[in-house]
Amino acid sequence: KLPLVDEVIELDEQARSAQQEADALRANRNSISKQIGALMGQGKKDEAEEVKKQVTVNSERLASLETKETELEER
Repeated sequence: KLPLVDEVIELDEQARSAQQEADALRANRNSISKQIGALMGQGKKDEAEEVKKQVTVNSERLASLETKETELEER
């Protein structure tokens, strides 16, 4: 194989991996949002706050992955 072909294959694999992880985080975010709503509806504010912390961590990772996806697509 040519070095350029190997690089393209590697970049494609990285892009797919980043996209899969980002998709999983987006799905998780939607699920957690519903969970927060249910907890707030039940008056469990403290528990909802704990779940919100997970959303923050996931959002930071998702932003990082979206940047990586964009960079890989450009390459």
